[in-house]
Amino acid sequence: MSFELFEHLHDCNYFLLHLVSLMQKGDIFIFTTLSSVGVDIQSLWNESKAISLQHLNLFNPKSIKLLVERAGLRILQVKTPGKLDFDILENNLNLVQSRFFVNLLKNISSEEKKKWQKFIASQGFSSHMLVVCECI
Repeated sequence: MSFELFEHLHDCNYFLLHLVSLMQKGDIFIFTTLSSVGVDIQSLWNESKAISLQHLNLFNPKSIKLLVERAGLRILQVKTPGKLDFDILENNLNLVQSRFFVNLLKNISSEEKKKWQKFIASQGFSSHMLVVCECI
C-alpha cells in the first residue's frame, strides 16, 4: 500500500517496475494519488495547493491506467472517492475563477453540497484517486 506518495515520486515508472519485480503473481498493490481532473484542482489550478513543486506528477484516471498497465500490473479498480473537493473550493472561494462554482457554492445547502460531491466522485472528477492493481 502507498497512500499519497505517488505524486511525489521522481520516476513513477521506475518505481512501479521495481515494485513489480518484488511482487508475486496475484499480489495486490493499492495506492492513492491526486487526480489532475479533480474539480477543485481544475477550478483553482495555479492557486491550488495540489499544484506545487513537491507534487512532481499529476495523473488522471485514464493516464494512471496506462502507466500501471505498462509496468505489468492489471488494473482492478480506479476511482475517485474524494470527499473534500467542494470543501476546498469553499475554503478558497476568493480564488475560484468560475462564476458557476462561485454562484453554486454561495447558494447551496450543506446537503446539496454533499450531493454534488458524491456526484463528482462517482463520475471520476474528484481530486483524490484510489488505484487497485494486481501483479500478473
